[in-house]
Amino acid sequence: MNNKKKKSEELLEDALIPMEEQPYGVPENWIWVRTGTVNDIITGSTPPKANEDYYGGDFPFIKPADLEQGNQVIIANEYLSEKGKMVSRIIPKESTLVCCIGSIGKVGFSLIESATNQQINSLIPNHKVLEPKFNYYQVLNTDYQTQLWKRSSATTISIINKSKMSEIPMALPPLNEQKRIAEKVKSLLEKIEEAKQFIEKAKETFELRRAAILDKAFRGELTKKWRHENPELIFLPMNVEKVNQGKTFPESWVISDFQSIAANEKYSLAIGPFGSNLKVTDYKEEGIPLIFVRNIRSSNFNLEPRYISVDKANELEAHTVKSGDVLITKMGDPPGDATLCPEYIEKAVITSDCIKITVNPEVTLNSFVMYAIQAPFVHKQIIEQAKGVAQQKISLEIFKKMQLPIPSIKEQEEIVKYIEKYMNSESETLLKIELMLDAILKLEQSILSRAYRGELGTNDPSEENAIGLLKEVLQGQ
Repeated sequence: MNNKKKKSEELLEDALIPMEEQPYGVPENWIWVRTGTVNDIITGSTPPKANEDYYGGDFPFIKPADLEQGNQVIIANEYLSEKGKMVSRIIPKESTLVCCIGSIGKVGFSLIESATNQQINSLIPNHKVLEPKFNYYQVLNTDYQTQLWKRSSATTISIINKSKMSEIPMALPPLNEQKRIAEKVKSLLEKIEEAKQFIEKAKETFELRRAAILDKAFRGELTKKWRHENPELIFLPMNVEKVNQGKTFPESWVISDFQSIAANEKYSLAIGPFGSNLKVTDYKEEGIPLIFVRNIRSSNFNLEPRYISVDKANELEAHTVKSGDVLITKMGDPPGDATLCPEYIEKAVITSDCIKITVNPEVTLNSFVMYAIQAPFVHKQIIEQAKGVAQQKISLEIFKKMQLPIPSIKEQEEIVKYIEKYMNSESETLLKIELMLDAILKLEQSILSRAYRGELGTNDPSEENAIGLLKEVLQGQ
């Protein structure tokens, strides 16, 4: 009897988080426990791809890209057959799925049975002590996400294993309070989701207007009056190969391709270096900046900056860029984001999945080319010719031959003026939209943070301390 009692006390001591390790204060009838105490944690696995009999059925096989779909039946991009299901680790419904390799912290809550690959740890709650949706919302909370990242290890990729995840502190109120919190959070987040959708529609409307302006600009509609008023400035562009003459463009325009408008110099049209030519071990704290897909996509060259030495940059001369060069993503969903290398960057090196073009200044303006890539005429070509399953890509050879319309330099200047005038007038609206979305996201995290501090007004201090529930569960082990 004494031995059993001692064992129970030891189990309880191991399960509870000591006061000095508790992330923050909670109501008196709450306790802090370790994630692995109230959850079984299962790391997924991948059935051998060589065996086609394992795939093609209707049993969902979930990967990190399938997460962040919210509290619903997760729609998977791949499904297992009955044979594949038999060799997989089955995850019961109402489990919280957490990415543990790479994009750590992406979360999903599955309402049906599923299987996952090895990049996902699944938290399967003990229903005697833990409400499944309370479990899910707690993992979404910034405080829990911070713990995930703090405990992860990283070489070339971030990883948190099952053992480390099991040690993460979780706030545990009485079971009825968990249910009340889950219901209130669900209701509040649904209202926030409605607001987010409204804002996203506003962004979509902005993007549609932007696409319409670019379409008109690159079909010559915006400069129709200018051409009529400046006939002496209208002439066919010289020194550029004509690959087609589209009927939808003004007669004074030429349809050329990117290969033809590139500067007549070495490496004027190039992609980033292949794998082994540029490794993570080459990264330095200072030196020549590297440009990644994320920098082009966001037009933010201070985003997660990385550098290489001058000697390494000289070694990668074929992949260097300078101020004013047009930078394009050759990978994405879809690829084809474009921006200019900013004036303050005298020299940089693009990484894999990036394309750069130094334009021939006698033929085109770099800003004109950047906007042309964003316009529907070129963008449609990129979408149609991108290849790949997990990630869409375009090759440099395909990009070189893509067509774009070229008017005279003077008309290009007018087109860029029209576009930038429009962009400036719309930028304030877009900024307001972005600020609204940012405020909504902060409100979402504020709700989760308050919920797991017992600040939503749902806690009943008269309810039995959660430690009673935990003792029952431990005694049954």
